[in-house]
Amino acid sequence: MNAKIEIAIENYRAKQGKYPEGGNKDIIKEIFEKGEIDRLSLDKSGNCLDKWGTPMKIYYKDGRPMIISAGPNRKFDEMGSPNDDDIRKF
Repeated sequence: MNAKIEIAIENYRAKQGKYPEGGNKDIIKEIFEKGEIDRLSLDKSGNCLDKWGTPMKIYYKDGRPMIISAGPNRKFDEMGSPNDDDIRKF
């Protein structure tokens, strides 16, 4: 799912001249409404869920999209920690 969202965000930027603004649910809503992605798992608040049912973190750092899934343990772990199973796309 991370790669699919990354491609949709980059396609949006290519067509709109900028990245969609906001956090998880704002970004997902915008790329969905512009037709860049067609199928998503969302929670009741509109946040995109990873394949384990946990809301993903989607935000920007240094002008680049950051997409992080909590992974199978469903907890966001500190990078490099012994329990770190997060899936990150920078």
